[in-house]
Amino acid sequence: MPFPNINCLQIFALVTCLFLVGLPASARMAYPQVAAVRVAGAHLDVALSDGRHLTGRDLIGAELTIGYAGDHEAQVKINGAEHDPEDPRGERWLYHLLLKYRKTGHWQEFCDLGPKGRRLGFPVEGRITADGAYEPADGQISFTCTGGALAKCIRMGYLPWAKNAAGGAMLDHFRACLRMVRADYCGDGRPHTRDGTLINIYDRIGVQKRDPFPELVFEAAWGPDGAVCVRKTRIDAHWTLDDLRATCPRRIAGRIGPACSQSAASSLPNALIFNDSRDTRGAKGVAQ
Repeated sequence: MPFPNINCLQIFALVTCLFLVGLPASARMAYPQVAAVRVAGAHLDVALSDGRHLTGRDLIGAELTIGYAGDHEAQVKINGAEHDPEDPRGERWLYHLLLKYRKTGHWQEFCDLGPKGRRLGFPVEGRITADGAYEPADGQISFTCTGGALAKCIRMGYLPWAKNAAGGAMLDHFRACLRMVRADYCGDGRPHTRDGTLINIYDRIGVQKRDPFPELVFEAAWGPDGAVCVRKTRIDAHWTLDDLRATCPRRIAGRIGPACSQSAASSLPNALIFNDSRDTRGAKGVAQ
């Protein structure tokens, strides 16, 4: 299925505290203490000491303190909440988030513009490491914006906490999707793509199916640690097959260029996700 490819991976780290302020008076009446903050799937669940749970629109006005970059902290406000139209189960909430700007004390948008010009995000349990790997760490809550790779892969249906139709864990497919969306061929956390580049995504478990787009050609097959077979790079003017060979020669040795066809890639046991993209070879300087 085709999706606009997003280069930016927007993840903000651990929620360290949550202040239930700015809520309606009826919700604050005899307000109990916050007992726990967790993520259920991809929505925030706040357990109170009296046994109640708050989620979705119940949390509008709540302020969270998040830790990032070591000992730094920032304040984030939940300014709105709505159901995700791309969630067939109707369980995922998208939040409009504001970040308090330290220098002025003013609130600003937490997320850049995502699909359809909206600024929305949601929480995910776990974190992204410096080399672009996803770790499903218990108790760590990250926020991802809908324009980021993590959110894109979840909204495509690669849910890292779920199982696929055959009963297998979806975690490695999710990890492979992250590498694919960012064109992180070598699995080192470095993207080689450009915002807005069209890619066609498909797999062997039926989450995404290959759609007929004649202008797109087979690009690569992906595993959780990066590409396992590369026919061509996504944007040749940005990163070439020679760059790939020089950067991680052992990772994809013998499976680069003509040796990597779509049929050959399909036979690789560690190939979980596949993608097509435009053939930009010989078209340097052409915007995608």
